[in-house]
Amino acid sequence: NIEWARQALEADGLTEDDFYSWSKDDRRTYFIERTDYGQTLAALTNTALRDAWLYGKWDVFQGQYFPNFLPAKHVLSVDEVNAAIKPWHKKWCSLDWGYDHPLTAHWHAQDEKGRVITYREHWKRGQNEQDLGRELGKLSIGEKLIAFPISWDAGKLSPRAMKDLPKSIMQMIADALPKDFPRPFPADSSPGTRTSGARLLS
Repeated sequence: NIEWARQALEADGLTEDDFYSWSKDDRRTYFIERTDYGQTLAALTNTALRDAWLYGKWDVFQGQYFPNFLPAKHVLSVDEVNAAIKPWHKKWCSLDWGYDHPLTAHWHAQDEKGRVITYREHWKRGQNEQDLGRELGKLSIGEKLIAFPISWDAGKLSPRAMKDLPKSIMQMIADALPKDFPRPFPADSSPGTRTSGARLLS
């Protein structure tokens, strides 16, 4: 993106046409050598992040969120998941709310050893609370879920609620859930909780 290099180009007496006349490799070299942001990205010690952010290698998933994530260790096939999850395992659903930004719901099961398997995902952008609640119910038919934590931002008043009956996003989702679905509650967002969660992947 030329905007990251525009200030350096002006300082060097170069134009946008000059920049785009260079090869892709020459533009990247200039970005790395002449911009603070380029130098920051080049100095990343996590090679997976550096390859993705600096070189656009987005097929590299390792390290995007958790440096210890290894597909060979942490990803199971559908058959392996079906064999691993037993009827007596604890199951729950979690939700990271979003409307303009995507929402994502995940279903989890915990075995006797404390190992957590995330076995289903629902991802959507622009889905309202009522439709989401109904869809979560349909996706969970036949399952006994014990909990439904939701990201803290779902506690805000919903702009989609009726003006004379203000409700939070969480309340509107809860109103649309089946009766046998656990009532939502705000997930712990206190400092350090994401780090503690990351340890579950080790």
